[in-house]
Amino acid sequence: MRREGGALTGLFTGGQAVLLLTGGEGERRFSSRSPRPTGSPDARLSFTLANGQEEEYPASWAVPGEDATRALEHYFLTGQRPSFIHWHDDSSTTHN
Repeated sequence: MRREGGALTGLFTGGQAVLLLTGGEGERRFSSRSPRPTGSPDARLSFTLANGQEEEYPASWAVPGEDATRALEHYFLTGQRPSFIHWHDDSSTTHN
């Protein structure tokens, strides 16, 4: 979901999603986090993008798919980061 000044991307798999909020230049600013992560801290989720590229993210970044869908709708309607999602500030760190 692209808007002026940024974009919110949702990667979905198996009823879960990872949300990535980027700024106007495409730099990742925030990523979703599970409020109560379960399982191994090393667990990863794999996603195949539309261009065929594979990306992996920590499973602890996943939120329920229904919440991610609501977050995308909220961002589309308001242009604001959804407050009902737990976020990690990625602006000063590099992940992946």
